[in-house]
Amino acid sequence: MSGGDHIHSGTVVGKLEGEREMTLGFVDLLRDDFIEKDRARGIFFSANLVRNE
Repeated sequence: MSGGDHIHSGTVVGKLEGEREMTLGFVDLLRDDFIEKDRARGIFFSANLVRNE
């Protein structure tokens, strides 16, 4: 879940459990400036995560 100035990653599924690798993969994905669509990885659309001011 992303906020205005920070990201709450917690566990990926929103429970108090989760695999470490899945959570770290989610966090690493959100560190990228641009995410390309990759349905094999569960990414269904491209996203530009950098706000242009």
